[in-house]
Amino acid sequence: MFTIYTQDRCNFCIKTKILLDSKGEPYEEININENPDAKEKIKKLGFKTVPQIWLDEEHIGGYEELEKKYV
Repeated sequence: MFTIYTQDRCNFCIKTKILLDSKGEPYEEININENPDAKEKIKKLGFKTVPQIWLDEEHIGGYEELEKKYV
C-alpha cells in the first residue's frame, strides 16, 4: 500500500491522490500540517517538499517519480 505525506494547498499532493485513485490503488495520507511528528520525520529524512511517497518500505519520491514509475 502507498503512504503519501502531504500538506494543505499542495497541487502535486492533489495530483498524486487523483492518480492513485484513478488506478484504484489504496493509500494512506498523512498530512504534515495536522501531524507534527510526521513533519519532523520528513525533515529528519532530508526532504523539503511534499508529496513524499512510499510503496510499502520503498521510497518512490514525489509526484513526478510516481507518474514515471506507475503510469
